[in-house]
Amino acid sequence: MARAEKGFEREDWLSDEPSPVMQLRTDEQGEVLYLTLGHRRGRYDMHPFCDEYSDVEPGAWIQPTYYELLRRGIRWAASI
Repeated sequence: MARAEKGFEREDWLSDEPSPVMQLRTDEQGEVLYLTLGHRRGRYDMHPFCDEYSDVEPGAWIQPTYYELLRRGIRWAASI
């Protein structure tokens, strides 16, 4: 269900489809490791859409898997 709050759209969704959250990209200048997780919303993070956001959403920050992916990324970066 989606709803709009002053230009902000919120949608609840759930999918069984796999979705990559970490990828390593290589080009002629080097490599980039990108982790899509980590976005969160706090009380004051939605300005200018609203003054205070009532639903604090910690996102992946409360999941042990998120910290494991961070550790793996740091180990990768330290090894190059």
